[in-house]
Amino acid sequence: MKQVKMTSRKTPLQTRSRERVELIITSAEKLLKETDLSKVTTSRIAEEASIPVGSIYQYFKDRDEILLALGEKVLADEDRKIAETLTALQPGTHWRDVVRGVLDFFVDQVSNDDIHYKLDTALSNCPAWQKANMVSEMRMIEIFAAFPLFEERGFSHPEAISVSRVIVVIVTAIVTRSKRPYSQGDLGDILVQTEKMVIAYLATVFGE
Repeated sequence: MKQVKMTSRKTPLQTRSRERVELIITSAEKLLKETDLSKVTTSRIAEEASIPVGSIYQYFKDRDEILLALGEKVLADEDRKIAETLTALQPGTHWRDVVRGVLDFFVDQVSNDDIHYKLDTALSNCPAWQKANMVSEMRMIEIFAAFPLFEERGFSHPEAISVSRVIVVIVTAIVTRSKRPYSQGDLGDILVQTEKMVIAYLATVFGE
């Protein structure tokens, strides 16, 4: 699965430089997980990586470019995980169980990982981040549209894409909105109701 490229930054050719870039990105990720976004600065990232702050500017022009590089990694990981979730389902699995499996994945993402939410906050005005999310969303739609039941029920590929788009857009919007300011209990209830809504919609599509 091709990774979304959000910056014009060139990948270093030397092993030492590639390792340093990866260290900078993983240090930024660690900070995002452990502290407030306001405290994630280039100086703090350099401190976490145990390198001079000037070294960061050899590879990144500012903090947001570091976060964009991290965003590339995050989106690629999310795409891979959702593909693995669908692949792990046994052939012939009822579509209702497919929906539950996918939504369980979203619950896990929302409950245990604030990285995407913090990146959305930090890069809310960044066109590259917005475009990358749209590309990632379209890939997810394509993954859903490839579900064998569509073909079995005589749906054309454009029709399968249309149905899948409704599901992905609704679920993504609800999951994103539910990140804050709800409690874990409220969030769980929202996602349970989302599952019911998606299943009810697909029941009208598949006729069962």
